[in-house]
Amino acid sequence: MINIKIERRAFLWDHVYGLKIYVDGKRIGKISGDETKRFSIPEGSQEIYGKLNWAKTRSFALKTVTNETHLIFKPYKTNNLGVLLGISGYPLEIVEHHIEKKNYE
Repeated sequence: MINIKIERRAFLWDHVYGLKIYVDGKRIGKISGDETKRFSIPEGSQEIYGKLNWAKTRSFALKTVTNETHLIFKPYKTNNLGVLLGISGYPLEIVEHHIEKKNYE
């Protein structure tokens, strides 16, 4: 199993709704707005995404994740009315957060 940290940055209006987290089509948990949680995912998993009611977020490929990877579900700007209404997707994208390691030698 691989341990990852997932952070959800929410829109103003969706802090109360839990986003269901899926890995390869299987639900692994739920995360609320502006919350950070740790999840264990099977090694070799292919993709992760979130769902809120019928709307799905963009997917993220898991081929490069390792233990302690930090993923952020964050809102993205769009003018697509279908996305804003949750008809053609949910306007959250998943990005990997990289902490820059500094060499002090």
